[in-house]
Amino acid sequence: PDQIDLNIKSTSVKRKFLREIKSLKNLGANFLRLDAVAYAGKQRGTNCFLTQETLNFVTWLSKHAHKLDLLVIPEAHHHFKDQLSLANLKGVDYVYDFATPFLMLDAIFNSDGEYLKDWLKVRPNNSVSVLDTHDGIGVVDAEDLLPAKRIKNTCQKIYKNGGNVSLKASGKSSANVDVYQINTTYYSALKQDDQAYLLARAIQLYLPGLPQIYYVGMLAGKNDEALLNKTKNGRDINRHNFTLREIEEKKKKKVVKKLFALCRLRNNHKAFKGEYSLNKTSKHIISITWKYKKHFLSLEANLINKEFTIKDEQKDIKI
Repeated sequence: PDQIDLNIKSTSVKRKFLREIKSLKNLGANFLRLDAVAYAGKQRGTNCFLTQETLNFVTWLSKHAHKLDLLVIPEAHHHFKDQLSLANLKGVDYVYDFATPFLMLDAIFNSDGEYLKDWLKVRPNNSVSVLDTHDGIGVVDAEDLLPAKRIKNTCQKIYKNGGNVSLKASGKSSANVDVYQINTTYYSALKQDDQAYLLARAIQLYLPGLPQIYYVGMLAGKNDEALLNKTKNGRDINRHNFTLREIEEKKKKKVVKKLFALCRLRNNHKAFKGEYSLNKTSKHIISITWKYKKHFLSLEANLINKEFTIKDEQKDIKI
């Protein structure tokens, strides 16, 4: 009820969009996130999700956004083939990779990265790679990328790791936008296992595209049961309001310091300007390399012991 549907066929509505994106640009924005845009075009006789009218609207809006040097990212939780289509749509600069979060958990829980690697082979390079967001962990995004039994088992494991509070916050048990999302922090989904958490982040940060880490995840935040009980909104379990004191305390934790170090490496190493390769390995190893001119960087992640090694052209890099 607090999100208004707009008639995108209306000339006056289109003029308003153009005024708004210009205003955002003037405020210093350089990305235009099209939130819930998949439902923009309504068409009788369909489920109104990613209709041709919507795709045309995204292309139209992107054309005008690009005139202002704004990059366009449409947001849509759905089957992975829709993300592949959006990634190739004229005017789209990036899409969100919502499949990796669930596939990453499945890989870690089972010490088996084959399904995750199958996805990484077709995953668009113009992806915003996430593990956590202000919403829950998408389940529908992994459909047909994992067998149904693996999806069910992974869901059960997430609930078990996150405690009963995670189950209480998800599905029809709470005020959710999407019943196919599991509400939990990523740290809690991994049972607050620091090594497993850093392994997941290292792989995320080595993927092509733009890595994005949600603020709760950046501080290795746990499920906020108190806030959930207060608001009765499932998504609030992953929306803790950190005080300045809490932030300073979190920054002292070893897992957070190491995550900061991984981010600095991702932001600063020149190898990430170059070519990405996913190397062929056994199912419990994920091996990624980046090469740019004389610069080289490799990641080898072991899903059994949750250890990973990083090397550049000269030495091993200790995180």
